[in-house]
Amino acid sequence: MPRSLIPLPGESVAGFILRLSHRLRVAPSNVTWRTGLTPHRFGSGFSPIRHLLMMEPTEASAFAHAARMSAADAERLTLLPYLRRCPPVSGALRRQPDGPPRARSVFPSWLLIGSTRYCPACLRGDGSVIQARHGGAWQLLWHLPVVFACLEHQVLLQDSCPACRHPASRHPEGRLKLVPSPTAAELHPVQCRNSGLSANIGRTFCGHRLDDSSSLTETRLSSELAVLQQKILDWLSPDTPAQTAFHNFADLLVMASIVNATWPHGAAATDLPHALSAAFDEHLAVQQRAAESVGGKPPHRSSRHPSLWSTEPRSSAATAALLAIAHAHLQHPVHRMRKTLITLLEHAPETADRRWGSTWGTLQLDASPLIRHEIDNAFRRRFPAQHPPGTSDQPDRTACVIPVRTRGYRAESIPQHIPDEWFTLVSNASRPKPLPRSPQATGLRRALAVQLVQAVTGMRMDEAARFLGVPAHWIGHFPAPLHPLRLIFQKDPYDLPGALEYLGEHIASLPEPIDHRQRRETFRSWNLTTTAWKRIRRSHPAPQWSSRPGAEGRENRLRECSSAVIWTYLTGSEWKLAPCFRPAQASAARTFTIPEKALVNELSDPPDGVIRTELAVLLRRTAEEILKSKLGHRQQLSVTT
Repeated sequence: MPRSLIPLPGESVAGFILRLSHRLRVAPSNVTWRTGLTPHRFGSGFSPIRHLLMMEPTEASAFAHAARMSAADAERLTLLPYLRRCPPVSGALRRQPDGPPRARSVFPSWLLIGSTRYCPACLRGDGSVIQARHGGAWQLLWHLPVVFACLEHQVLLQDSCPACRHPASRHPEGRLKLVPSPTAAELHPVQCRNSGLSANIGRTFCGHRLDDSSSLTETRLSSELAVLQQKILDWLSPDTPAQTAFHNFADLLVMASIVNATWPHGAAATDLPHALSAAFDEHLAVQQRAAESVGGKPPHRSSRHPSLWSTEPRSSAATAALLAIAHAHLQHPVHRMRKTLITLLEHAPETADRRWGSTWGTLQLDASPLIRHEIDNAFRRRFPAQHPPGTSDQPDRTACVIPVRTRGYRAESIPQHIPDEWFTLVSNASRPKPLPRSPQATGLRRALAVQLVQAVTGMRMDEAARFLGVPAHWIGHFPAPLHPLRLIFQKDPYDLPGALEYLGEHIASLPEPIDHRQRRETFRSWNLTTTAWKRIRRSHPAPQWSSRPGAEGRENRLRECSSAVIWTYLTGSEWKLAPCFRPAQASAARTFTIPEKALVNELSDPPDGVIRTELAVLLRRTAEEILKSKLGHRQQLSVTT
């Protein structure tokens, strides 16, 4: 197609096809066939809506070639870039171990509502010639129910056509299409494509110009809703870490289900405008009528409406109200949010009620550890004889020994290997008898690091271990590393909870906490290079083994151990997990000999702070130089008292 178009910023593949078909004066079905999204030239021109989620590699290549754009531009017309950011998008795509994701045939809640929201001012375009002819962009994000407002024009999105009163771009046949009424060539891209049947002339189209706002009552955004919508858009932006965005979305959707199921007990969470409150009440009334219309059976026994509380509202106003209330609950301090959850769930039905839909799967698989922990605990209080959904009926052996709450430090500030000064603090703080330092010191250090992460995140023990970078074969042996901790906790006169509380307060008071997780990521594959090792050996020539049997093996051992010691300085991790000991193809860390362990101890800082070898001094100095060059400024090597 020599007369293609340049995609507009944020445009969806459906909107691009509408504008391109209008420019070429053909039906959208003709464009989908020419670009490879419709298999047959003649017929209904049906192109499934899965192309809005993603295109298969062959489809993407054909589409990009036909539309004269790059493969990256073609991908940006779909929701695929949000795969790792938005749980509903992730749930709609089946991940494959050795290939690209594939679209599922069933879509989860909070992904598509069977129609498209829109902003009339955006559809009018920016005044350029090309947009004056073919309209502005049908935005990709308008398809996501969590997007309820246009921040550029500070209004709620419209969700229905003012002429036919039906949802815009709806799919009445039950099959979600990429473009509604794809064979209608006479419609402008911004005209309503809703169709009906006339006794005289057959199929007709509404045709109302959706960029005309003269007959609309637009709802202006409050500052609170504008902030919330901007925050949601930020989660979809690359500026927010993907995992953080994924957890934030999951937390919001789970809390929205709880609000749906327990309303109006959460009504005092936020002061909503009357229009939004009325829209939300209407949404709940529609849900209730749908539930009561199913053969007189209780809603949770119905197979037709099993997911009432996890289903998104159709209207923008109701969506804004629901998300605002859910977000307000999540923004509370942990202690207040805990009380709110307990209060709300006192009025909630059991977790087995089918009206919860996918709520508990989202909670257990996608939500943040803190929210999962708080909701699980609230349900234990509500249903003491039951266990939270998605959990085992075995006793909880992974709980933190101190309450989970905000403590003034971040989980990222906890090193994998607890420093000696921290271990001394927590040992001395355990009154009236200090914790033993040997032979259980290694297990206790690991256990304390796990507990410190759990205390601020609510993670399970295995999650906290993975967060700290503990490899899979160690996780497989849990709870072995925590076994000494439990033994000590059960014995008098050790006060482990008090000691952990004291250590947490100490960590929170440190003036310049180190992001150890970032350090582990920065130096995850770091090894001491041959050039750097030669430079160190020139500064420290002894011991020399060149004339002794096995000299090469001893030199390699010394270099490996030196590399591991420097890496522990850089990351705050255990030397056994250093990259030099864990090649990419290895499934587990190797077994270490007694000479290797003794050599590492000799090269590391001893507990008394007196470095006994010149080589140990050089290794620490080398680590300082690496930090200065890698991170741009001098940073302390370990957390000190």
